[in-house]
Amino acid sequence: GSNPTIFNAYTGDATFAGNITTTGNINAGSAKYLRFTSAASNSDAAVLFGNTSGTGGGLTFKRNSDSAAILTLNGNKSATFAGAVDVTGVITADGGLNLNDNDKIKLGTSGDLQIYHDGSNSYINETGTGSLYLKSASSLVLSNITSGGVWIECINNQVELKNAGSTKLTTTSTGVDVT
Repeated sequence: GSNPTIFNAYTGDATFAGNITTTGNINAGSAKYLRFTSAASNSDAAVLFGNTSGTGGGLTFKRNSDSAAILTLNGNKSATFAGAVDVTGVITADGGLNLNDNDKIKLGTSGDLQIYHDGSNSYINETGTGSLYLKSASSLVLSNITSGGVWIECINNQVELKNAGSTKLTTTSTGVDVT
């Protein structure tokens, strides 16, 4: 191999035609970021250690052409993305999924099943050409969350309408029983 060149307090540009290997740290100085430029596409990106201004405890990847942050890894182990994220595989969230009012969970190729909250009410919305099916291996209960309210329970091939915990109407194979 060739003899290594040592740069001490070098302030100019340096070009390397190979890999850079270090057994120590690479210090970016007061700028607190490293810039990587691709000559093939004439685009560049910055990696900032800290927040978008290079301070704090995060790590940010951004485009230098418009200073847009693409990904920020925050010091509290959270991440902020700008734009869309495409995932191949399974997403597992053990801390929940938090969306703002009117932000929708869209399922299906056309996003035609939507789940969202508008600030006052919550919705499960089937906007496509098909039907919305709710299925359960045991029973299916539609209820408000207040104690003693009215609810509908589908169990054992029958539907029960209840009020304050008492069954008032039950479907049967011959019709309806009212109590």
